Amino acid sequence: MLIMIQLFAVTADKLKVCRPVNQTNNPVAIVSERIKPRISAILIMAAVFIMVSAATHHASAETYMGLGVGKSLRQTISGFKVGDAFKVTLPDLASKSSIAYGLKLGHFFKAIPGFGLEFNYSFSDPDMVKEKVDAMITGTPTGLFAGQTAGDLLVSADINHLSTFGVLVVWRVTDKQFLMNLDGIQPYLGVGLGLSILDVEKFSVLNTDESSAGETSGEINSSVGLLISAGLNYTLTKHTKVYGEFKYKDTSFEFDKLDGANEYEFDASETSFVFGLSYHF
Repeated sequence: MLIMIQLFAVTADKLKVCRPVNQTNNPVAIVSERIKPRISAILIMAAVFIMVSAATHHASAETYMGLGVGKSLRQTISGFKVGDAFKVTLPDLASKSSIAYGLKLGHFFKAIPGFGLEFNYSFSDPDMVKEKVDAMITGTPTGLFAGQTAGDLLVSADINHLSTFGVLVVWRVTDKQFLMNLDGIQPYLGVGLGLSILDVEKFSVLNTDESSAGETSGEINSSVGLLISAGLNYTLTKHTKVYGEFKYKDTSFEFDKLDGANEYEFDASETSFVFGLSYHF
């Protein structure tokens, strides 16, 4: 198991997240230096989790793994701010729905069978298309909002993906009489932290007649935020269950390479719902 942890650490150290940008004056790949150390921590935590699960398997109440697919119902961008010498603020922006995927690995211990740990991964593609906003602009903006004044604009966001690696403490109902009344259904709730990686292809600003006013290049950034899940398991066989799961993420991001001149700050929250199949042993 020590070898496994070392392999995780070496893999994380070598990991780089990059892709080409669309600016001709910057042909190199975008690399988010903040991502590597945080992914290292997540991978090491995963290795420790697997080690603990394996070491206590003989006394475990339950270990499980699951795979689900569903919908990212909505991603909301709030607190959008740009600039230092000038200020641009936008009202809340909402994405369209997209397909969401989820993968999870969890373990409940015999000593406390109602509580466990879960490591999970989720993926979605929450684009925003031509949303009309009332922009508040003070000073003389540069970059994406150069030449703009306060008033109505159309804002679009092309998102390549939002990926989250999460670690949660999970509680499940274990009262036998209560579960008998539910006829095979078992509620559960999880609360923890998620390392979210947001890959922005570009932000675009258009005039109300849909003529282009400006757009950014791309950037990848990561941040740790709140992660909550709640769902229902339904027992099919001794080792298999189907589940429906609601998930909520809330993360703050800072991007400083989107237009090469300004820092973009915003909070991103996402709600999603997936159905899946899990195997328990």
